[in-house]
Amino acid sequence: MPEVAAKLPLDSPLWGRLSACYSVENAIARLREIVATRQLGEAWSGLCDEMLHQGSVYGVSSAAIPHLIDVAPHLPAASRGDLWIEIGFLVTAGADRFPSAPAPGLQEGVTAALGAAEALAVRDFQADAGRASSEDCYYALACVALAGHRVGRAMWQFPSANAGYVRVDCPGCEATYSVDGFADPLALPCPVPAFGSVSGSTATWRDAASAIERAGRGQVLGPGWDGFFDTARRVALAGVPPQAPPGVVWCLVAAMVATRSEASAPWARTLARLAGHVRCPRCDTVWAIADAMGGGAGAEPVSVADDQDPDGGLQGVLFQMEHDGGTAGRRSGGAWPAPVADEVAGFPPAPGRRLASARVAARVLWRADGGAVDALTLVAGREAAVAAGGSEGVGLRNMASGSRTGPLLASPAVAVASLTLPDGTAVIAAAGDDGSLRWWDAPACRPLDGAAAAGAAPVLSLAPVLMPAPVLTSASAPGGLAGRLAGFRDGRTVLAAGDADGVVRLWDPVTRVPVTTLFQRPGRRVVSLTAVNFVNQPPWRGTDLVAVYNDLLVDVWQSGSVNGTLSARSPAAGKLAAVGHRRIIGAGVSPRRLGYRQPVLLADRNGTVSMWETFGTRLSDPLPPDPAHREITGTAILPGAGDGITVVTASRADRNLRIWEPQRGSAALLPLSIRPRCLLTAGDALVIGHDDGLLALSLTTGIAESHRHHL
Repeated sequence: MPEVAAKLPLDSPLWGRLSACYSVENAIARLREIVATRQLGEAWSGLCDEMLHQGSVYGVSSAAIPHLIDVAPHLPAASRGDLWIEIGFLVTAGADRFPSAPAPGLQEGVTAALGAAEALAVRDFQADAGRASSEDCYYALACVALAGHRVGRAMWQFPSANAGYVRVDCPGCEATYSVDGFADPLALPCPVPAFGSVSGSTATWRDAASAIERAGRGQVLGPGWDGFFDTARRVALAGVPPQAPPGVVWCLVAAMVATRSEASAPWARTLARLAGHVRCPRCDTVWAIADAMGGGAGAEPVSVADDQDPDGGLQGVLFQMEHDGGTAGRRSGGAWPAPVADEVAGFPPAPGRRLASARVAARVLWRADGGAVDALTLVAGREAAVAAGGSEGVGLRNMASGSRTGPLLASPAVAVASLTLPDGTAVIAAAGDDGSLRWWDAPACRPLDGAAAAGAAPVLSLAPVLMPAPVLTSASAPGGLAGRLAGFRDGRTVLAAGDADGVVRLWDPVTRVPVTTLFQRPGRRVVSLTAVNFVNQPPWRGTDLVAVYNDLLVDVWQSGSVNGTLSARSPAAGKLAAVGHRRIIGAGVSPRRLGYRQPVLLADRNGTVSMWETFGTRLSDPLPPDPAHREITGTAILPGAGDGITVVTASRADRNLRIWEPQRGSAALLPLSIRPRCLLTAGDALVIGHDDGLLALSLTTGIAESHRHHL
């Protein structure tokens, strides 16, 4: 590459007229070393400190850019990537223009150098595949910044790969807030643009468009992404024109990341979620998320003239929520995707939401006849399950064959749980349909003393809770909840029981007496308790106990906390309503981590399922309800394809399983010949409790051809 003319010579006294963060002399000395050695080396960090500090750039920043771009072809690929990312930050901070050029022609030299840098950076991005996938976005954004598009300024607000939200600033009223749940879109979140002539695009951007087209054909992000890749390809072919809407340019950024490696696909799907729109909760103005991330300079509000039309130009600002009296629009605080062509077989999606069709194969592992089964749990430390129902009662079943392993233990029950005592004995607790709480020794199949008779508040839900040594060391009073639990913080497991009066109590499974009341929600029924256990994630150890009440309240209690108080960051009612929830009736725990922790899935009576961290961050777009809003009565989560998960829901109202892959954005129905009542995950197997007994299946998703069996 020929050297760029019109740059300030390194020995020019005009450097003394320029500013630097700390010292112009230090800046020019570091720059001379880089130019002389043609490597970044130790001088690089010192030069960066002089050129850019807390978002501010200086005269030496602009003057150094042409020299650095001259050095770029001589650097190794990894160093060039670092250089382009840093120049991207400089450009988006304002170093593309001198505040006051010390000599004629210097501004033209910077502009010419950046034009050359654009082509070099795009070429290097395609060739350098050795970076961590989380850094690829900075690299792609730097390419966009060098192309002169304002989306590049999002570099300054970009979240980490483990973040479940992004901080944004309203370009209108400057309110700061967060957009949560931006991961894994189910469809393209903005209209495909028409750019017209593309004669101005560079050869390297055309090469990038070809790479994006190949990634789309290869379905590197799974099914249903054709429109997304087509949008990104068109933006690249057009050379990233400055007038391109920020949403479609963000599609390009995410698609560039998707071309890097197989490991980049989950992160690329996360990035694509930011291609949508957000409505400011303060001024009620709609903006592109990319504009709200980029400081707002040059941003224009998005027109809301079409927002009631699910096929209109503003996709993703409104969604529809079913109410008893009809359908009403609700504004969402996050971005929602636009429709694509496919829909779930038998379940047309809600307006503005379409899911790709999944393919599911099912294999019967075993069947077990008997009475109706309404509750299932695995026996701690044994290859057995506890099955409880309204007619058969409570019994143990062998997980390999489904055969009964002993006599019936009790009369009908509505909830069961299994715990391990400090001596290693497994015990079973069951909430009877009469409101009582009873205990059994699992190996001996014999009842234990301490049964709680039915009272004014029947027990409705049960869950085991791990009680570790507290991870927090702040002092607490000897009394109160902390004092009552002090003697139990030794690694044992206790029982949480929720009743019809909104009370959640902890029970000692050794003495089978209540220890303390965790909390009480008068007037609410504790319809579900779910234990999210953390045993290998220091310093978090213990259980996050999730309680739901057949409404929009979700409580989370952390057993590892000294004071044992409710988590203030459990999902807020407003966020739950914004994704379509109305009456949450159950929760499930992912068998795999997706990011930092294991997600919790919340199932609504209306059929909606959403995925959250117990800290209140939504991790993915929800599974929308089917049009009939059939009530979910069972939820299970299995390991899915790759590192993903497969969510299965059941309803007593029909004879289908609804199967959802959140990361692929796909769903399907699996017709059954039985009516499911509850579900249990046992490794890779799915156990279904139904009207006449049990059915165990092995499910495979994402196969070449769909095989649907009437089971």
